[in-house]
Amino acid sequence: MISRIMLLFGLAGLYIACGGSPQPALHEEAPAVDLIVYSYYHTDPKTPFEQEENTIIDYLGANFPDAMRLDSGIYLKILEPGEGEALQWGDLIQVNYKVSFVDGRMIDGTERRGEPLKTYIGNGVDGWNQVMQQLRVGSHAVFALNSVRAYQDKGLGKAIPPDTPLIFEVTIEQKLDPNGY
Repeated sequence: MISRIMLLFGLAGLYIACGGSPQPALHEEAPAVDLIVYSYYHTDPKTPFEQEENTIIDYLGANFPDAMRLDSGIYLKILEPGEGEALQWGDLIQVNYKVSFVDGRMIDGTERRGEPLKTYIGNGVDGWNQVMQQLRVGSHAVFALNSVRAYQDKGLGKAIPPDTPLIFEVTIEQKLDPNGY
């Protein structure tokens, strides 16, 4: 919270120091500052959900500040849109992925498993299933799920505690033929 306030004051100071002019210095490009995700920040979080969302927003603000927030509360940043076929519920896909805690600790992924994941869209947690339907073959994306869209208040054994937001990074390798699987 304090770092966000300092950032805003710093930006305001920079704006004033430049004479209030949006003009960049001679022959230099002005750096892009995009704080879309902070528009959803809860200044006085009262619920665990609001605290989780703030944790996600702090992560995204530092790493993907232009991530978009879907109506479901999922944050999505498409790094590469992909040019293949759009994915739908029930599709069998092959995907390289990594899932981690917001602090960066990896939980699971292709690297750990040694091979891409083959799964049907609909077999994952709610947020995974929703995001997959926003992507195409070839897409590379990062998305953040609050615990309601992930493993909720139950967690996943010892790997994921209850009420834990998660960060996923995925690359959709291909759509598979379920008859040849």
